[in-house]
Amino acid sequence: MKSDRRLTNAVLFVLGVCFVGILYFRFVLEETWVESVYYVAITVSTIGFETPPGLNTPTDMIFLIALIVLGVSSGAYTVTLVVAHILEGELAHHLEHRKMQKTIQRLSGHTIVCGIGRVGRLIARDLEEYGHTPVLIDKDPELLEEHRNEGRLVIQGDATDEAVLEQAGIERAAALISSIPSDAESVFLTLTARFMNRKIRIVARGSDESSERKLKRAGANAVILPNLIGGRRMAQAIAQPNVMDFVDLTIGRSRHSLRLDELTVGEDAPFAGKSLIDSALRQDYGLIVVAVRRPSGKMDFNPEGTTLLEAGDVLIALGEAEELDRLKAKLA
Repeated sequence: MKSDRRLTNAVLFVLGVCFVGILYFRFVLEETWVESVYYVAITVSTIGFETPPGLNTPTDMIFLIALIVLGVSSGAYTVTLVVAHILEGELAHHLEHRKMQKTIQRLSGHTIVCGIGRVGRLIARDLEEYGHTPVLIDKDPELLEEHRNEGRLVIQGDATDEAVLEQAGIERAAALISSIPSDAESVFLTLTARFMNRKIRIVARGSDESSERKLKRAGANAVILPNLIGGRRMAQAIAQPNVMDFVDLTIGRSRHSLRLDELTVGEDAPFAGKSLIDSALRQDYGLIVVAVRRPSGKMDFNPEGTTLLEAGDVLIALGEAEELDRLKAKLA
C-alpha cells in the first residue's frame, strides 16, 4: 500500500540521518562510538546536551543545526505516519465490520456455518458452488481473516452464544451447520439454535453414533459422522471400487459432469400432474429419476414410468450438470 511505502521510506530516512550523524561525531569530532550514538540520540530527541569539546568550527555548528532540523522533522513526520497508519487500520477495520454487519442484516434464507476449520472451509466452498450464502462463525481471528479476504461474511465469537447467533441473523436463516469438533458444544449449539428458530434446518457434525442420537434429540435434522463415513469409504474402495467411483462421479469428485441433484415440483412446473414417462425428463433433459420423495416424507425408489408427479414432490435425478441447471432455471 501507498501508506506502508511512505512509512518505510520515512523510517529509513530517520535511520539514515542518525547514521550520518554518528559517523560525523565519530570521525570528524573524534568522539567514541558510544559517545557518538549518545550525542545523536539526545540531539534528534531534542533533549539537548553540553557542547562536545570537538565542536569548534562553523562547519561543525552548521552540521549540528542540520542534524537537529532533519532529525527532529523527519522523526516527527515518522511518528505522525505511524499514528495515522494505526488509526487508518482501525478505522478501515471498523468500517468493514459495520458494512459486513449491514450486509448480514439484509440476508434472508442464508446458511450459518459454526466452526470453520478444515471441514468448515470445504463446507463454505461447496455451499457457494450450490448457490447458497454462508455466514461463518468462529473464535479464531486468523481463520476468519482468511475467509474475509476471500469475500465471505464472517463473525468472530462463540457460536453457542445467543447474541452471536442473533448477529448472524438466525431468525432469518434457512439452515445452520455445526462443524464444531466438540460434541458437547455442538449439542448445546443445536439446542440454542432450535430454540431461536423452530423452522431452521440444522445439520450437525458428530463423532460417533452416541453423539448422533443426542444431537437428533437436541433438534438436529441431520447428523454427519465423518469418522464413520471415512471408514466406510475406505473399505468400499477395496471391496466395491466401481461403486465408489460411481458415487464420486455423482458428487462432483470426478472430471465428468454427471451430478445427482434434487428438483422440487412446483404447482407451475410443466410436468406437475403428469406421469413420469409423460414428463419427458429423460427425452428432453437426459435425466434418470432415481427416486421421488412425496410431501409426506415417503420415498419411492426406482419409480415406474406411470408414477404420477404432483406439486410438492422432490425428484432425485441423475444427469449432466448442464442439463440439471437448465431445468432448474426453468422451474425457478
